[in-house]
Amino acid sequence: MTITLPTAEMRPGRVYTIKDESGAAASNNITVATEGSETIDGSATDVLSDNYGSKSYYSDGSNCFEVPLLLGAAVAHSATTGQGTDDHHTKAHTAAHASGGADAIKLDDLTAPDDNTDLNFSTTKHGLTPKGTNVGDFLKDDGTWATPAGGGSGAVTREGGDTTEATTTSPSLVGLLDATSLTMAAAEYIRVEFIARKTTGAAAQANFSFDLNATAIFVATRLTSMSNDQIEMAHEKLEIPARVTSYLRAGTFARYTSQTTAGVNAAEGFNINGHANDYPTVEITNITILGSVGNAAITMGADEEQIYSWTAS
Repeated sequence: MTITLPTAEMRPGRVYTIKDESGAAASNNITVATEGSETIDGSATDVLSDNYGSKSYYSDGSNCFEVPLLLGAAVAHSATTGQGTDDHHTKAHTAAHASGGADAIKLDDLTAPDDNTDLNFSTTKHGLTPKGTNVGDFLKDDGTWATPAGGGSGAVTREGGDTTEATTTSPSLVGLLDATSLTMAAAEYIRVEFIARKTTGAAAQANFSFDLNATAIFVATRLTSMSNDQIEMAHEKLEIPARVTSYLRAGTFARYTSQTTAGVNAAEGFNINGHANDYPTVEITNITILGSVGNAAITMGADEEQIYSWTAS
């Protein structure tokens, strides 16, 4: 159906209302036209397509314009130019913003939400992911955060290391690997691992020791050693106990496994005694691996120092 408005020039200020009384405008659109070259909001025609919808038009003496009514004519959501915040028809606004609408709102266009938990999901409802804890927890299916198994008390932490190879031919202990910027409390247990090598050339050994916070714990005491007159590679490991008052000279356990070019395997363990100094009870900030050789004809090297800690419950 087409409804033709009277010539605009003859009816300045006059308002006309078109109403779908049958409730069938969605499938049988009502076209609103003018008698001559006049326009409706700049177009030759307008269309009423809402069941039981209505639109009103006024004339300025030259052309026609739609009257934006809160109750009545449905204004397309895209036609916002020149309209106030209360001029949108509620139904048109809702339909446009709905999923699949012509003007759906995207999540990334929204502003940051308030910090509340009203919409968090749970075992009884869908919802949003709760705010993170920033401590490495995981999200459970009941909507709560939890510490991973093995985390918290007793968890192993890599504290640092020194991964630059160093060598020496000195018969006196010299620093080879130095792990710095560590943060290990006195109550934490420490494990140190590194790899080592030794050349042949003399009937002498290569030896290792270590310092805590630049303090020599064992002086002129072998931590581990590699065999006489053999080209050898080893995996060195040592464990340092918690530094607790009245227990500051507890033995440190060290072990190494190695193999020579002759195919000889070796595994040794030592309970180191003979402390020169107490363990420091302050935070450990650096661990130095030292080395020496029994003969200057031997070159020994160390690499890949890795430091780990854990706290007993």
